[in-house]
Amino acid sequence: MSLVGDIIDNIFGGGSGDGSGDGGEESGGGLFDWLFGGIKKIFDILFGGIFKLLEATITPIIDFFVNALEMVFEKLTVVMESITGIFTHIPELFSGYGTLLGSFFSFLPPEMQILFDILTIGVLGMIIVAIIKRFM
Repeated sequence: MSLVGDIIDNIFGGGSGDGSGDGGEESGGGLFDWLFGGIKKIFDILFGGIFKLLEATITPIIDFFVNALEMVFEKLTVVMESITGIFTHIPELFSGYGTLLGSFFSFLPPEMQILFDILTIGVLGMIIVAIIKRFM
């Protein structure tokens, strides 16, 4: 039995009378049983079809959004793994870069090493932006 049929059964009490009506039909409401039974079948068919149509329409839309979100998160995972790889491997490449620049510019005070570190961070930043643009 469907939800609509249950509601109609509760509203009309199943359509069957107990025979103690106030001058109504004494035959137990056979006409009303038949009439309300037909109305109940019509509502079952109409609302059941509408619910099936909504389910058939909404389910693919929800599946599409779920698949799109999964794809986005997979791409973000690849980007984040690339960025963490950069932060672990690129500094190893530039470990002697600051020392090299310090030896070239030996006339600068040692506090200027910060400048060389900033240059190294700038190069890393450009690499990260290039990787993000590649995946977007």
